Amino acid sequence: PFKGCIRHLIINSMMVDLGNPGLAVHSKPGCSPIEHSCRMGNSIEGACGPHGVCDGSLVYGTSCVCDPGWSQPDCMTKTVPATFDPESHVKYALSFEPDEFVTEIQLRFRTRETHGEIIHVADQHNREYVVLEVRGGRIRLRYNLNSARTEERDLWLDRVMVNDGMWHLIRAERYGSMAVLR
Repeated sequence: PFKGCIRHLIINSMMVDLGNPGLAVHSKPGCSPIEHSCRMGNSIEGACGPHGVCDGSLVYGTSCVCDPGWSQPDCMTKTVPATFDPESHVKYALSFEPDEFVTEIQLRFRTRETHGEIIHVADQHNREYVVLEVRGGRIRLRYNLNSARTEERDLWLDRVMVNDGMWHLIRAERYGSMAVLR
């Protein structure tokens, strides 16, 4: 038997309302353990304030999933955009050990350029990597997740032009050797 919480159930592109089932046996609406841990005092907005949603796990605890433009831990700090000129870049040394099986990148950007590398995440030897870039005015995700092979894979959002000077929200997710680009 399963013990835990289920949310965001989608079957054949339709969201299922788990709060109002036709029949419920030993189940109830909500996810009490996570909802309890997400509350901060008597705050109506909860631990993540007005710019985020508390996301939790019965095993790993809770964290805030912030709206674009706001940063963790409590989604109360506004992020500051950066301007990149041709041939510019920034490099960060991560203050944490990244998960070797999961990579999630979300960012907002705008450009009028047809080509350019937006972000490049790699291991220290640059054998395993994930690259998010603009090619031909469209978003492309390139990745190689097996350091033993030189087999690069890629995904495109080929129906959306992103070099229009407007802000775009991009989310790239990698789970094992599978990747999703939204």
